Amino acid sequence: MPRTLSVEEVLNPSDFLRKFYLKHSLKKWIRRWNQFREMAFYSYSIFDGDEGEYLEDFNYFLKLTEACYLIHSRYSPI
Repeated sequence: MPRTLSVEEVLNPSDFLRKFYLKHSLKKWIRRWNQFREMAFYSYSIFDGDEGEYLEDFNYFLKLTEACYLIHSRYSPI
């Protein structure tokens, strides 16, 4: 069972995908993911004061993973 999606999002994961891309464009999400990747290799925070925004975006990435899994498991021909 997904942990970060709401009940409504579990029932309709494609609706979350719409919200995901309304929040940021694909280009901005890619930039954001690359920033997360770079931050993972530092032993100190290089984005002081921005932690709340990064936590929110990280939760969106978790939800994206869960929504994609739900869509795949429901509609995959395998």
